[in-house]
Amino acid sequence: MLSNRSPIYDTLLIAHVLVGMLGYGGVIFSGVFARKLLREGPSESTSRYFDGSRNTAVMFVGLVPVFGMLVLFVGQGNLHDVTKVWFDAAVLIWVVSGAAAFMKILPTERRLHSALSIGDASVGSLAKTIERASALCSVLYVIAFYLMLFKP
Repeated sequence: MLSNRSPIYDTLLIAHVLVGMLGYGGVIFSGVFARKLLREGPSESTSRYFDGSRNTAVMFVGLVPVFGMLVLFVGQGNLHDVTKVWFDAAVLIWVVSGAAAFMKILPTERRLHSALSIGDASVGSLAKTIERASALCSVLYVIAFYLMLFKP
């Protein structure tokens, strides 16, 4: 166990926060471009964003608990947090938001790319799915961030 003031602990904590910001930032961008697609229709920028490639930023959502567990195990006295309601709520929130990111946003982005490239009528419904999942993930991220920061 390291002190919560050690450079290794601080580095892991910063990595945990940055990975969360990167992952959920990617989720937010997916929602923004899906909304733009719904409002303006297909454009060069939405086609470029939904280009069929893997959305690497969203994949960082999966690393949030990895670094979170490292912070938990490395920090002195952090294991006591596992028994707290705020911690359980934050983990549950990550599970729900992670499921939305990996089961709704990522596969739907691929289908949206295909629909855009052939001019399929399902573009609107696919974009709406991404927009809603992104909104859900964004709200959940803010709540989890609050819980982790203030530990109510």
